Amino acid sequence: MKKTTPIKIFVVYWVFTLLLFAFGPFAWKVYKPLLFWSFNILYVFTFAVGWFLSGRVGFSKRRKKWTEVDDKVFLSRLGPLLYINLFYEIINIFRAFSFANFDITALIQRIVSGISDMGSSYNSFQDNVNISSAGVVGGTVVTIFNYIWDIWGFSTLVFGVLYFKKLKIHQKCISAVCIFLEIVFYLARGTNIGVFRIVLIFLVLYYINYMQKTEKKRGKKTKLIVLGIIAFIIVVQLFDTIMKSRGGIALWQTGSYNIGGIGINRDSIFFKILPPGFHQLLVSLSGYLSQGYYGMSLTMQIPWKPMWGIGYSMALQNTLGNLIPTISDASYQVRVEQFGWDSYTQWHSMYSWFANDLSYFGVPIIMLIFGYIFHKSLKDTIELNNPYAKVMLYFMFLMAVFLPCNNQLGQSTYSLFSFFYVLVMWQLTKRKIKISV
Repeated sequence: MKKTTPIKIFVVYWVFTLLLFAFGPFAWKVYKPLLFWSFNILYVFTFAVGWFLSGRVGFSKRRKKWTEVDDKVFLSRLGPLLYINLFYEIINIFRAFSFANFDITALIQRIVSGISDMGSSYNSFQDNVNISSAGVVGGTVVTIFNYIWDIWGFSTLVFGVLYFKKLKIHQKCISAVCIFLEIVFYLARGTNIGVFRIVLIFLVLYYINYMQKTEKKRGKKTKLIVLGIIAFIIVVQLFDTIMKSRGGIALWQTGSYNIGGIGINRDSIFFKILPPGFHQLLVSLSGYLSQGYYGMSLTMQIPWKPMWGIGYSMALQNTLGNLIPTISDASYQVRVEQFGWDSYTQWHSMYSWFANDLSYFGVPIIMLIFGYIFHKSLKDTIELNNPYAKVMLYFMFLMAVFLPCNNQLGQSTYSLFSFFYVLVMWQLTKRKIKISV
């Protein structure tokens, strides 16, 4: 366990993204550099402190190991959830494409069209992102159902993969269809996130399987590394394809190409290191992995305004914004629009989202907790075989990968509500407490 831990991977990854921000292909500016760099170093450090503390500090010694009996009970409850999730996936793919009825032929045509021209599909979705759900299948009733089901939806998808071998044949089919619909849905709208989340599920579950084996049965780490490289190549290739389909990246060699007004640094050392054939991909990846730090840098110019517990989540702000339209006005994301950095199309690191509530001086608390939960979920996965710990570990991986870009778990109620549900269930099931949920 000590030799193959996520902390090593993600500390290196976060340092790399900071180097990409500082010396990469974009001419990012750093406002209040001493403060900016000090905060970023502090946050990685406090994450590491939280990680190591979790191995030495615990709040409960009555830890319950997951048994075959627990599995049987769990599977009996997972079955109905898979059916509900299938309904959720089907009805929402019609809603996502703004259908007012279940026109299967038209939906298939729309999906095929979207996948064949992902750039146009992406632009179409961006133009219609704020359209009301009243005129689509299910209307407001299904919208309410979605908010409720979001408590279980994401975790049910992951559990379907986690328990796939133990599911009945028809349940396996349902789980596979849900995965397929997720992939098709995101590809047809020209976005990467849904496909990446699915790939990450399989990667994390394979990692869990590897870590749960004894030292003798694990064998060499070569297979794990090779699988990781293959998954990385697949995701990067898909990412490159989608970005090219949008068209804009083709202009990266022109003087007009920019992100939020920031152009290309033609003297970047990365251009000198990599062969010319990789330069366009470098620009695309750098735009994703480093622009969140620039959004954070911009916020250094404005004073903090507390958002009282809703600032960390775009989903909460958007949902409550239906009742209180000005609820997001105090956020860093909205207030830096004065510098030309759009709150919807440009990004902010996870730090900026949590800083909305705690200020940048309070973010170390979050990183301490993040590191603690990450390591604790890994320990409970390996030592207790707790399925909720496994899904929590997946959420931690997801959060860590997107840390430079946004607070991924807070971007939608689909991820946010499931995260809190899994967190609660993990804490309850790891203790000797009877649960009826």
